[in-house]
Amino acid sequence: MNSILIIGQLLEAVGAVEGRKKFQKLVHILQHLGMPFHFRFGYLHYGPYSSELDGQLQAFEGEGLINEEPLSAGIYKTYRFTAREGLKQLVSQLAGDKALPLADLAKGLNEKTSQELEAISTIYYLQNGGKQGSELKESFCALKPKFAPLFEIRLKTARELEKKVKKAA
Repeated sequence: MNSILIIGQLLEAVGAVEGRKKFQKLVHILQHLGMPFHFRFGYLHYGPYSSELDGQLQAFEGEGLINEEPLSAGIYKTYRFTAREGLKQLVSQLAGDKALPLADLAKGLNEKTSQELEAISTIYYLQNGGKQGSELKESFCALKPKFAPLFEIRLKTARELEKKVKKAA
């Protein structure tokens, strides 16, 4: 699937994504759950990160397809991503009335905090690397010590997301 189409459909489904980190984690989680994003993710301080996705978003912003509006969030600068009319028109031409697969799931994920998504995304990243059981927990806690007390809760959420996708299939 074309990245213009799927990113456009994602933004159309969720309305806006607040924060670059949140956008990265949202796409990583949705990709793990089967959406055809096809971005390669490595691991950085804030969890799974794709320079390809970052470059794609910068290109879309440069081409006037998305808005990347700076927001004030305390001492940190963050951004709100929204689709511009040109992107909406391209999505309409490419997809017609076809909605984003897992659109409701994407909306629900977008309502979570970036920290929740960071933890879930990290769990999926570690699982994709072959970590399971106690090894998964140990690796997660080593990488994300501040999220360690929430590991079981985030793991449960990650498993529930996977179950929702299986039911929808």
